[in-house]
Amino acid sequence: MIRCIVTDLDGTLLTSDKKITEDTKQIIKEYQKNNCLFVVATGRYFEGAKKLFDSNFHPDYLITNNGAHIYDYRQNKFIYHNYIDEKIVRLIVKKYLYLSDQIILLGEKKYRQITKVLLDEEELLNDVSTLAIHCKAGIDKNEIVRQLKKSFPNLHSYLMNHSVVNYDWIEIEPSTVNKGSAIKKVLSIEKIAYNQSICFGDGTNDLSMFHVCEKKIAMANAVEILKQHADDVALSNDDEGVEQYLRWNKNIFIKKH
Repeated sequence: MIRCIVTDLDGTLLTSDKKITEDTKQIIKEYQKNNCLFVVATGRYFEGAKKLFDSNFHPDYLITNNGAHIYDYRQNKFIYHNYIDEKIVRLIVKKYLYLSDQIILLGEKKYRQITKVLLDEEELLNDVSTLAIHCKAGIDKNEIVRQLKKSFPNLHSYLMNHSVVNYDWIEIEPSTVNKGSAIKKVLSIEKIAYNQSICFGDGTNDLSMFHVCEKKIAMANAVEILKQHADDVALSNDDEGVEQYLRWNKNIFIKKH
């Protein structure tokens, strides 16, 4: 029996035109009516993810910024935050802005693009959970990642790769932040065992939740390394892979009373 469904957004639950199909909404609501928790875990910041949902369809928990924030829809409040120290954000922006086309700062409700140094704006650099650096052409991105790891060992720096984002982006987050750790917190709150959970994803930032959930499903459009760690491969996001997989397995996943 499945008591918790976890899904990524971009490249997974969303089609390429950034929509959740009505069939997908319908099958997930069927699971929710049968006491199955619906959790969304995304790299998006909160406002960028929340706009996809409304009062008629939304997750029970929304995990954003790759696990830095957890929002409980039923209580209508955040229950967890994890930020990068403002001084470190300032150092990274100052050191690496000249190597990038832009740096994006993401927080609970923050989405700020920096194309020139604005270090006098204090509010710009606080409450940041994720820095995303878009490297200029010709820059050795692997070398920048190595520098970041050496200079800031308490941060997780990596080249972003999933089906809708290429390797031109470097993401930097607190080392304790990932989707898997946030999912563990939700499962603990809800007293749901790991072996009662299923997750869907398409990118390398979904690997951590693959290490937590019992059943791991990669999308047909997922990066190869995720497919290698998956128990099964669903149809692509544009073929409503999440919806199809949940519908085909409904009689197995939902306990009949």
